[in-house]
Amino acid sequence: MHTDSDMLSCKIQLNIEPDKTVTKRSVLAVAHRVFDPIGFTAPVMLIPKLILKETWVLKLKWDEILPDGLIRKFKMWYQQLNALEIKLPRWLNISATDVSLS
Repeated sequence: MHTDSDMLSCKIQLNIEPDKTVTKRSVLAVAHRVFDPIGFTAPVMLIPKLILKETWVLKLKWDEILPDGLIRKFKMWYQQLNALEIKLPRWLNISATDVSLS
């Protein structure tokens, strides 16, 4: 939290070796390094979950190298992940009269 601007923020900075072999185990390890108790990054974190789902469909073992298409998806997601920065105002300036319950 940035007290000077009263903003909640989330910036993800992960460091893994880009040439490391990509396996089901490594995708899961990277995906679980993102600590987000409020759920800011839920839409972004869908991609590694879908990659993991595909590994289960293909019945890949934990340390088996992923097919090229999945490796490309994972590396593209990973490169974009470090550029992600989310900032939300802590106070949204909404009063009870602004909210309609109908």
